[in-house]
Amino acid sequence: MISTQQIQMAKRADLPCTLKALGIELVSCGKDYHLRAHDSLKLFLQDGIWLYKWWSRKGEVGDGIQYLQRHCGMSFPEAVSILSRAKIFQNTTSEHLNRQNLLCPDPIKKPEKWRTKKWQRDSEKLIRVGRSYLLGPNGKERISYLVDQRGLDLDTIRQRRLGWLPEKKDMPSKLLIPCYDSQGNLIRIRFRIDTFNPGQQRYRISKGSNADSPYPIRVAAAKPLMILESELDAILIAQEGGICQ
Repeated sequence: MISTQQIQMAKRADLPCTLKALGIELVSCGKDYHLRAHDSLKLFLQDGIWLYKWWSRKGEVGDGIQYLQRHCGMSFPEAVSILSRAKIFQNTTSEHLNRQNLLCPDPIKKPEKWRTKKWQRDSEKLIRVGRSYLLGPNGKERISYLVDQRGLDLDTIRQRRLGWLPEKKDMPSKLLIPCYDSQGNLIRIRFRIDTFNPGQQRYRISKGSNADSPYPIRVAAAKPLMILESELDAILIAQEGGICQ
């Protein structure tokens, strides 16, 4: 449980320095700051607490915790933890250090987006939408492709939570392939574009996904291991090998 003292400490942390440590560019305006990318967002100190106001977003106002939650994809505990660390360092470092070193000792590592609750929530919603399209009347052509050309069974398609998203505005239609780690955690959504132009990529991943980790299916010691380029190929091998997880 996060104590009231921790929350107050986080609110009184140096928000501008924390944002700089997260790689967010700020411009100094006297005692205040604004975002380099959005000069309508101002950071200002009031009664010892750093606040922000975003004029172009209907005057949205909040403290440091709320900013990290709303605009950096962090959960409440993550935001409090990062700001508390900055405040603790500020209170305990030697007074002989200059202000830059005092408040920003080391870059604060921003949580990987795919680990955040917001990314997980939004991605799960997208997966549900994709499944409803694929298994609905408009997904027959994509089901035919997966069954006839990729060799997948309907049970496998459902089990692996494959989906399809129709064309929308400037976005092409595409297969949706969720990817999970060995503990069953969603780490990535891969898209296979139905129709693409020369020079464009057939496969893409959703923004914020873990692009580096493999897609392990029942990896075990002293067992044969197959390394494949495509998740659909891995799913097919797992299906034919009778691997359920």
